[in-house]
Amino acid sequence: MYLADAGGRLVLANMAYRRISGASASPLAPLLAPDVVSHVLAERRAIEHAHRVSEGKTVRTFTAVHAPIMDEGGRIVAVGGHYRETTETLAAQRRIETLSGRVEDLNRLLSDWVWEVDAAFRFTLVSPRAIEALGRPPRALIGASLFEVGAFPDHGDQPTTASRSPFHDRVYRSVDLEGVARYSRLSAVPVFDGQGEFAGYRGVGTDITAQLAAESRAANAQMRLIEAIESISEGFALFDEGDKLVLCNDRFRELFAACHDLVRPGVRFETLMRGAPPYAGLAQDERERALDGRLARHRNPGESIEERFGDRWVLVNEQPTRDGGIVSTYTDISDLKERAGALELAETTEREARQAAEAANQAKSSFLANVSHELRTPLNAVIGFSEIIKNELYGPIGVPQYLEYVRDIHDSGRHLLNLINDILDFSKSEAGKLALHDSEVALPAVIARCRRFVEEMALRGGVTLVDDVPRGVPGLWADERKVKQMLLNLMSNAVKFTPGGGTVTMRVRLANDGSLVVTVEDTGRGMSEAEIPRALSPFVQLEDAMTRRHQGTGLGLPLTKSLIELHGGSLSLASRVGVGTTVSLSFPTNRVLLPRNTVSAPVAASRTS
Repeated sequence: MYLADAGGRLVLANMAYRRISGASASPLAPLLAPDVVSHVLAERRAIEHAHRVSEGKTVRTFTAVHAPIMDEGGRIVAVGGHYRETTETLAAQRRIETLSGRVEDLNRLLSDWVWEVDAAFRFTLVSPRAIEALGRPPRALIGASLFEVGAFPDHGDQPTTASRSPFHDRVYRSVDLEGVARYSRLSAVPVFDGQGEFAGYRGVGTDITAQLAAESRAANAQMRLIEAIESISEGFALFDEGDKLVLCNDRFRELFAACHDLVRPGVRFETLMRGAPPYAGLAQDERERALDGRLARHRNPGESIEERFGDRWVLVNEQPTRDGGIVSTYTDISDLKERAGALELAETTEREARQAAEAANQAKSSFLANVSHELRTPLNAVIGFSEIIKNELYGPIGVPQYLEYVRDIHDSGRHLLNLINDILDFSKSEAGKLALHDSEVALPAVIARCRRFVEEMALRGGVTLVDDVPRGVPGLWADERKVKQMLLNLMSNAVKFTPGGGTVTMRVRLANDGSLVVTVEDTGRGMSEAEIPRALSPFVQLEDAMTRRHQGTGLGLPLTKSLIELHGGSLSLASRVGVGTTVSLSFPTNRVLLPRNTVSAPVAASRTS
């Protein structure tokens, strides 16, 4: 404390004042703050101000109060005052401010939100993070009850005024302003005032809304995965990097029913295999050798493995996972094995039947060759001698009727020889032994020669022959004798089955794809759709054997079809009952000789089917 006169000179001071001001013990020393006297005199009232005193590196702070002292007349005769040191208070205040700043920074930086409630569980403090965790601004929460904003759905002991016990990681469910559920995990400790009375809770909250949603999605995904694994028909098993069973489906358990007590999570693959049907019944040495091989294939998955589980065959496929585990699928292939056995038996039976058929065909071919030789020899004699007699080379025949008989004998022999030749050719075609002797063929000339062969038959039957062969028809690279044989078969059939007054037309055209098409079209009796396949079958006559009017073996069309296919071409047949029949032979483009190509053969000069 101090006392100064109206002129600002120190009159009286205690030791504390002298220590902080450095004033001497004598009066009239300068004041610690000389300007305050003039300030008090001007204001004529007490004033307060802060004062700082430096003592080396230390700065002391004071709060000072200065007041006027007046006489009875109201004149200021002195000024007195006192200084109260506030250095420690200011430091404490600054520490508090620093701590408050740190707390605020931490509240902003922490992912958790901080909260306090009073004894009635009303929020008194909520950090800014609450707006993200609860979907509500902190100001809206102040004063609201913890149990009004949300609840603890875990049905545990609820925090109460009476319990006053800390709690940890309790799930707290709240609803934000948009009606969406939010979840936090709360931990708190009770707070007591200076008198030890319960004052509420102080705690932190962790937003777990996204975590719970992710866990829910993961659980749903796992459930869907399990359902998918259970729905597949194959046995499924997953082994971890330590070769221990992680999960499997019911189908897998069924396959390992004989050792069902081993099928549990954590069992090693080797342990499971030792009790499995493929190995459990083996002798010790044999089992160890088989297991060594099985374990080696399991550790280095590759090709599928077939194993027998009791009376069932199973195909095992194993694949490594990225984390070093193994995924295994077990497919029941018992039915496939049974069908494969049946198929193998059928193939064996078919092979044996085919071999028997080939042997029979070979025997047939040999028989036909022998028979044809035996038949041709006397037939050639009959034809030759009858031709000599018919031509009366050694003198005339006295009786004309004998001459007619000789002509019949000669014609019948020629007909029989042609039938034998057709049968032999068809037999060779079936056996794949019919050879082609290709050369350049002038198709118009071949058609003209074939026409001369059937002209007499057409004349006798009253059938008109028509040629529709344009100029400049390309040549063919083909077997001329077989081309002639095909055309003769088609033209004779057409004349044979066309009634008097009908026509048979031969046409040749070059198709858009470059193939050459020869067509024989008649206006005969025609065929139904059901008769066409029969007409293309060998040895089939469409007319009844007792009533038919025409001779033949039924080999004309089948043999023609075989011959055109031997050339790489095709035969097509179209017919309508009462309208007529059209048969077309299509020679492929590689057999068509355009004018500038002359004789440059596109195929081999001789080919065997």
